[in-house]
Amino acid sequence: SSPALAIERQGEWIELRIADVAASASDMRRELRDAGIAADVRRVPVREPHVGEWACIAEIADGDPAGPDPDGASPNGRRYRTRLQEVDYTPTRLRIRRDFARTLQDGRLIFFAGRAPQGDERPRNAPCRDAVSSLRQVTPSAGPE
Repeated sequence: SSPALAIERQGEWIELRIADVAASASDMRRELRDAGIAADVRRVPVREPHVGEWACIAEIADGDPAGPDPDGASPNGRRYRTRLQEVDYTPTRLRIRRDFARTLQDGRLIFFAGRAPQGDERPRNAPCRDAVSSLRQVTPSAGPE
């Protein structure tokens, strides 16, 4: 089968492009994992010119932000290190710093890939806002796209 993603190492960065617009989110996740990138992929319905493009990126903190603070660094509960600053993206390419892709973090990166609507499904007018708001009801992905 053809690759879901085009993955290129460019200096300090790993660049990702969607190579197969029909690829499943699980295929994309597997290829990210094989490339050493700790991230999830969700596919969201978008309007035709945006099918096969990156619609959005998000980061979700793991655990309880008001829970125990093992290092004592934050007086208001646990402090999270975010990594969105380590990701750069446009609709056609997404880049993540190589040294950051493999390291353990406090949260999960989620890359949203645009796909064609299916059946009666309507494309999202604001795919990033809609996709991120849908995460409030979603657990770590192993299933639906």
